[in-house]
Amino acid sequence: MLIRVCSLSKSVAFVFLVLLFSSCTPDLEEITFQDIESISVNGIKDGKLLVGANARFFNPNKQTFKLRDADIKVFSDDKQLATLEPSEKVDIPANSAFVIPVSMQVDMADLGGEMGILGLISKKNIPLRFKGHFNINYGVIPWRINVDFTENISL
Repeated sequence: MLIRVCSLSKSVAFVFLVLLFSSCTPDLEEITFQDIESISVNGIKDGKLLVGANARFFNPNKQTFKLRDADIKVFSDDKQLATLEPSEKVDIPANSAFVIPVSMQVDMADLGGEMGILGLISKKNIPLRFKGHFNINYGVIPWRINVDFTENISL
């Protein structure tokens, strides 16, 4: 009988703690992706174009967040060219727009069609699609910001 009472009180305590912690989680609004801006070619190394850009977002929440990592693929004409990587760890400020600097390496052997050498020389506008997500944290709560954006860039 004593064992059942102890077991029951542990179960009640566990349920109480779960309810307490779940009620403390704030209502968070979705952080919105706005665009990719300031795309620039920073050089060539080992047959790869070194490209930098800024990913712009807006955080409507009262809370700040921390960038964990990203998985964003860059496509041209449905062909994957690169994977975008955050250049640095970023604290995401509350109630404001913010920028995450990103970089990528594009293998020049993958550049074909309108993105080939003639396209680079002629500074032609090239449509690039950015698709994937950023992973962020609010304390220990993980969040994902989805990205699906097409930008015409001039190299």
